[in-house]
Amino acid sequence: MNAAFQALGQSSADVSATTTVLSHRADDLAGLIAASEKLDRDLQNAPIDRQIADTDLVLSGLVKVEDAIGSGIDQTSAVTQELDTVMSGNAGNLAHILAGGPATVNQLRVVASELDAVIVGVNPALPCLMQAVLETRSAFSGRDANGHYVRVQIVPTNNGSPPPSSCSSGSPTSQTAPLHDQDLIALLLGN
Repeated sequence: MNAAFQALGQSSADVSATTTVLSHRADDLAGLIAASEKLDRDLQNAPIDRQIADTDLVLSGLVKVEDAIGSGIDQTSAVTQELDTVMSGNAGNLAHILAGGPATVNQLRVVASELDAVIVGVNPALPCLMQAVLETRSAFSGRDANGHYVRVQIVPTNNGSPPPSSCSSGSPTSQTAPLHDQDLIALLLGN
């Protein structure tokens, strides 16, 4: 027993130092205990059941689309393999086509500029062309009982001179008023 008392006497200095440190840290320990109690209350009141149900719902949804994701990956792989097959056999052809690209673009620019010139030339005559479309329909609409074309029309001239070239007031033989854009659209589309 003496040995036990002697050992206790030797460790009393260590216990005294520990007690001193703990007494200086009493406020920190009280804060730690309060925070621990708050954490326990939060964990008790936390909607863990709802979070588990939400997690279960998410995992169930992932299981449902797992097959779709897998088949999507398989299809992507198959398409990539087919594309690789196509590309590997046609690399030379593709290189030739791509090499001719700039020249083709230049030729398309030339064609576009020529078409632009044609459109610029046709635009002033467009009202006359629209009138011609309507009059052509009128000219070929005359038929007899057998379905044969029977219209004869005299085109008067002014003392042998040709009719005026402006179609804005209608041609001298026109049976209809001049045609406007909306009228032509209605004629062609049936509106």
